[in-house]
Amino acid sequence: MSEYFERGILSEDIVREVKNLIKEDVILTNNKGVIVASSDPTRVDHFHEGALKAIENKENLVMTDELTKELKGVRQGIVLPILIQEQAYGCIGITGEPDLIKPFAMLVRKVTELFVRDSINRLDEERQAREIEFFIFDWLNSDQITKGMIEKSNFYNLNMYSYERVIVLDTKNKDYHFTYKEIKMLKDAWGLRQTLIIRWGQDRILFLIEQEEELVLKSRLKRFKKELEKLFDESVAIGVGQPQRSENLKVSLKQAERACAVSLKTKDIVFDGDLRLELLQQVLDSSVKREFVRRTINPITGQDVYLETISAWFKNDLSRHKTAEYLYIHKNTLDYRLRKIEQLTDLDLKSVHHITLLYLGYRFLYEDTKKRA
Repeated sequence: MSEYFERGILSEDIVREVKNLIKEDVILTNNKGVIVASSDPTRVDHFHEGALKAIENKENLVMTDELTKELKGVRQGIVLPILIQEQAYGCIGITGEPDLIKPFAMLVRKVTELFVRDSINRLDEERQAREIEFFIFDWLNSDQITKGMIEKSNFYNLNMYSYERVIVLDTKNKDYHFTYKEIKMLKDAWGLRQTLIIRWGQDRILFLIEQEEELVLKSRLKRFKKELEKLFDESVAIGVGQPQRSENLKVSLKQAERACAVSLKTKDIVFDGDLRLELLQQVLDSSVKREFVRRTINPITGQDVYLETISAWFKNDLSRHKTAEYLYIHKNTLDYRLRKIEQLTDLDLKSVHHITLLYLGYRFLYEDTKKRA
């Protein structure tokens, strides 16, 4: 536990909290009497002999005017050992006139000890959470479940074989970082204790879930997404992988990441099993898509009226009547535009094959334009 009483771990937080409480100068030492944090930065890393004596004797010591001359690194005030389970791990010191400090010295010590206990518990929880994250990272990047993994899962009281599906949650704000406290809130909001919920990078959350009927899962995710966006005031994307055997769960992860990438665009919860055209869009390289656009609808890319026309035509399932109404134009005007599109692109709009080429070209162009916006 002594590592918690070093610079930069709990020390600065403790000093800040106590300083806010009493408005006096405060120091914190480790168990060797070295000052690791202080409201007076010039005292950091200096040895405080009075603090070491208080730690060794497990007693509060008043730093009188005489002791400031006798002991090294000492100023007038009181030093109080921080006792956790009757063991002294550090010392809190208050600088000032001893008679003025005495009335609230014990209160400061108790508040400090409570703060330390709470912080240590939190740090221990975060350390265990990080260890589980590393374990799951290894699991989802392995081709098989090894004996070592099983031993680790038993240590963490996890049954690897009970998980069959991965869900990826992503925020659109790439500057957003989930804290461990927020992960705890997520677990409470999700409600199923068996689900493993971990950070996957700073802005992504991974859910490893047990078997659940798909309609029930969709309903749960819909409620969860609403609650989450209200809780964090952040838009979130959710991608769901398909069920897999535990040793092949990395496949479900890849599927969930693919579905999540689509969800970032559509703002809907996306199940990988529902993807069709999106599969092509995710797999194909951007340069391949641009080349496809060049070979299909490139001649009309700079002509908004024709792009608007084919967009409306596809949106209305190739119905000329509905498309003309949608665009508020006469059917003859629509027919003229479609013939012009045929001439410019060299695609026959009576051919299913050519219509498919036109549609894919339009979708790839739309995706690229949106990406550049």
